[in-house]
Amino acid sequence: MTLPLRSRPTGAPVTRRWHRVTDETAAAFLVQDANRRYLRPFLEKAASVSEAAEELGEAVESVYYRVRRMLELGIVEVTREEPRAGRPVKYYRSVGQGLFVPFSVTGAATVEEITTASNAQIDQRFVRGQVTAMRQAFEDRGAWGYRLFRDADGSVHFDYAPHDAPDDFDLLQAMLAPDAPPVVSAWIGLPLPREEAKALQRELVELAARYRAKATTEGASVRYYMLRVGLAPLLDSDE
Repeated sequence: MTLPLRSRPTGAPVTRRWHRVTDETAAAFLVQDANRRYLRPFLEKAASVSEAAEELGEAVESVYYRVRRMLELGIVEVTREEPRAGRPVKYYRSVGQGLFVPFSVTGAATVEEITTASNAQIDQRFVRGQVTAMRQAFEDRGAWGYRLFRDADGSVHFDYAPHDAPDDFDLLQAMLAPDAPPVVSAWIGLPLPREEAKALQRELVELAARYRAKATTEGASVRYYMLRVGLAPLLDSDE
């Protein structure tokens, strides 16, 4: 389950008019990350297709197709039409100020199953960007593969490396080089007291929030990056 890494603004309590999604086809549409973004311009406000396309940075035709689909599924509704030469301009808005999609209508048997499926969509994009960047950075080193070996300390390693990499090749150090792409990914098992784990949780959230505040769309070298942050206690059976 992907949790938010920023708190909602404080202030007066908010009471939203929630629309409960009961149709399985509509639920299936909304749990797809690629589809859900098209609803964003219409949440709690009305917008035309061209306005939504401008906000999303996409072609009008592509957005129009999704809007038609959301209209068919009862996710958005037409709020008004403005006359003009030819066809009137329609304005759409979400059917509620917020939408609630029960796990029970998503086709998933458990919360774990729906979370796994949802995370898989995002993880696929993350891995595709990561692998592409690594391949481009080391394309002159030959084909990539696994290396299984024991080091001088007796520790056994199973890691990635290009075929022509030297014996002392360290992928992490190679990726930290100034001319290497900004990529990092690691799974680390840590035995920690609960208070240390909570401190780590706060540090991770604060780190993500700090860089979220630095986000900008201005500058020649700016591009989008995906930051993956996670921490969870392992079950005894998974240790």
